[in-house]
Amino acid sequence: MPDYYAILWRALRKGDFQSVRWRESVFEQTRQMLRNELRNTQPPMSPADIRYHTDALESAIETIRSELPQGAAAGVDTRPRPNGGHRSDIAEIGDVRPAAAPRRSFVTLISIVAAVAVAAAAAGGYAYFASRNDTAPPLRPKITTPTAPPPPAALSLPAVNAPLPPAANTAAPPAANVPSPPPAANKVEAAKQPPAPSLKRPKTLRKMATTPDGDLPPGVDGGSTDADVAFVFRRQSVFYRSTHPTGSIIIDKQQHFLYLIQPKQVALRYGIGVGKSCAGVAGLHKVADKKEWPEWQPTADMVERKLAPAGLMKGGPGNPLGARILILDDGSVSIHGTNAPATIGSSVEFGCIRLANDDAVDLYNRVAIGARVIMSD
Repeated sequence: MPDYYAILWRALRKGDFQSVRWRESVFEQTRQMLRNELRNTQPPMSPADIRYHTDALESAIETIRSELPQGAAAGVDTRPRPNGGHRSDIAEIGDVRPAAAPRRSFVTLISIVAAVAVAAAAAGGYAYFASRNDTAPPLRPKITTPTAPPPPAALSLPAVNAPLPPAANTAAPPAANVPSPPPAANKVEAAKQPPAPSLKRPKTLRKMATTPDGDLPPGVDGGSTDADVAFVFRRQSVFYRSTHPTGSIIIDKQQHFLYLIQPKQVALRYGIGVGKSCAGVAGLHKVADKKEWPEWQPTADMVERKLAPAGLMKGGPGNPLGARILILDDGSVSIHGTNAPATIGSSVEFGCIRLANDDAVDLYNRVAIGARVIMSD
């Protein structure tokens, strides 16, 4: 079964996915293209199989609708569709398909996945250009209330019997003897232990990004997570069929997802950022070591471009490797945290496979040394 949820999200991210009009245009175009592709599949698909795929697509659409705000005033038709309600959990769609329906061949399934991906991408591009051609609504002028000028100081006339002010060269009367406060006693403060590293975000360390991809400078802590990251890239349980054993890690670099296999066809999905050093890595690996708050050594390129000072940086908040690291068997590939959680869900220039620090700690506590790691190309 294709992951319609992930396919639709990739199409929506090509434009303003917060716009209800944009999303509905992508959904409608994807429905039409999927129906045409399923009807023209060779060998022909049965009506039960066609309904099985269309129901899965509708379920993915309803899930995305429930995750994003809907605008009632935007002209979106929210009436129930003729095919009835759909449950948001994709894992429950399997009971729609009859038990006696023939199993489709692997080639047919691959063609459907490719067709839907192309359909969703085409729908996203079509809706994007259509939305760009629409006339933008006029901006409402900002109404400012003029501030009344302060009233002029009242002219005060001297009283008739008021004494004249003293002359400029007249010495002022000596001030009354006021006792000075006693000197503060010297206090000897007890030696304080340095606080343990914390995952909380300091309020004053938010600075501009070092690189165009959103990375923060070393030593600047962007926090343990980021509320601006899309819901799809936050840690969550999803339906996932796999032949790999429980505890295995599957990294989908194209979709920017990391899956930790759980029992009963369920996986924990994490959003990731993919650095250039791991962009071409693929194949089967295993976890060789794990560390908390690892040290970080900047590359020669970063030092030359003055993106980081030379030398070893100790672990702690602001370290580019984040709170935890899983080192794979070849030693050059790792799964680690980050000091820039806003980069999750994108490709970045530095690092390998990065997670937000909250997710890195969660994955670290669940994965054992020797666990299988499968990386896609």
